Amino acid sequence: MTIVHELYSCPLSLVSRCSGPSEDVLMAYRLMGLDLDATYDEIERSYDELMVDYAKDPKRKIKLQVAKDKILEDRLRQRMSGSSSFSAVVDPFARKDGPKPLITIPPALQGIMEVPDKEVALKNLAVFGLIGCLPAVTVTWLSTSFGIGFAVSLYLLYNRGVPDQGEMGAEMRPPKPKPLLMATGISLLLGCIGASLGVLILANILTFLSQELLIGIGSAFGFFTAASLFKVQDDYI
Repeated sequence: MTIVHELYSCPLSLVSRCSGPSEDVLMAYRLMGLDLDATYDEIERSYDELMVDYAKDPKRKIKLQVAKDKILEDRLRQRMSGSSSFSAVVDPFARKDGPKPLITIPPALQGIMEVPDKEVALKNLAVFGLIGCLPAVTVTWLSTSFGIGFAVSLYLLYNRGVPDQGEMGAEMRPPKPKPLLMATGISLLLGCIGASLGVLILANILTFLSQELLIGIGSAFGFFTAASLFKVQDDYI
C-alpha cells in the first residue's frame, strides 16, 4: 500500500477552496495508506487488512473506522454534487450490476422452482444424457431408459436440498405424502412432455436418428428439467 501523495494542483493549505477532499479526508486516506483514486474494493481491502493488523489496538480500530466513513462520505458528497474528478473510482454508489443469470424464475413460480448451481446442473445433465442415449444401444431399451430416467428424477427431485445429496447413495428424506406425490407428478409429466417434444420437434431436425432414440432423449431432457429446476420440499434441511 502506498502513502497518499498530493494529487491536486492546489496546496493543502488551500484545499478548502478546491473541489476535492478536505484536509480531514486527506488525513483519512493517509491513515489507511490509500491513494486518492483508490477504488471501493481497495478501500475495503485496506480496511480489512489494517483491522487485522491492529486487532489488539481498540483505539486504532476506531480511528480506522472513522477514516473509512470519512472517505466514503466524501465520495458520496462528490458524487451527489457532480464535482468528482476521479473517473477511475469505483464506489458502492456506482457499482455495476453483476452478470445476469441465464435462467430467471418468475416470481409466481419461485415457490416450486429454483435455479440449480452449476455443479448440480452439470452432474444432472451428464446423468440424464447417458440415460437418454440408452436406446442408441438397442431400441428395445427405450422402456428401460424411460423407467430409469423417471426413477432418478423422482429421487433427485424429492431429495433436492439435502446437503451433499448429489451422491446417489445418500440417505433419502423421510417419506412425506405431499412432496412425494408432487415429485412423482412433476417427473412423470415432464418426462412425457419431453418424449412428445422429442418426436414432434427433434424428428424434423435429427432425421438420421431412430424414433426410439428421439423419445429417449426427449424424455431424459424432461426428467432433467424436473430434477434440476423444480423443488417439492417446503424447507431445505
